[in-house]
Amino acid sequence: MKRKTKVANEIPTSSMADIAFLLLVFFLVTTNFMEEKGLGLILPEPGDAQAASQKIPRKNMMYFIVYGRDHVVMKHQDEERQMGVPEIRGFVEASLQRNENLIISLKPAPDAPYAAMINVLDELRAADAKRISLGQLKPTEG
Repeated sequence: MKRKTKVANEIPTSSMADIAFLLLVFFLVTTNFMEEKGLGLILPEPGDAQAASQKIPRKNMMYFIVYGRDHVVMKHQDEERQMGVPEIRGFVEASLQRNENLIISLKPAPDAPYAAMINVLDELRAADAKRISLGQLKPTEG
């Protein structure tokens, strides 16, 4: 009598888990993860709470409110005027020469484009402004 060999009708899956694990490890090792670039800012030390609670004179505060790409309003003491992004640098440089204790507060409107705020911040940093405060425009300030 002849023996019949029975042929299996299924695919052997005993090594499938090993292959899947090796592929997973391979792709994790060879993938390049993008690093997010953020704003390079120096934040104050946590112990400066006493300095933050002191009242700052109005003459030392200047506000830039960003409403849109070409809609920036500058407020300083009793002066308020609209200016374009290119003229911010010269204005801030002249103001810093008159008052080196000037603190500039940058406040974007809630619907202002992010790029507009970054453009104003770049101009302030190009004007060598060291004391920049980032804030949020309150509905009563607009």
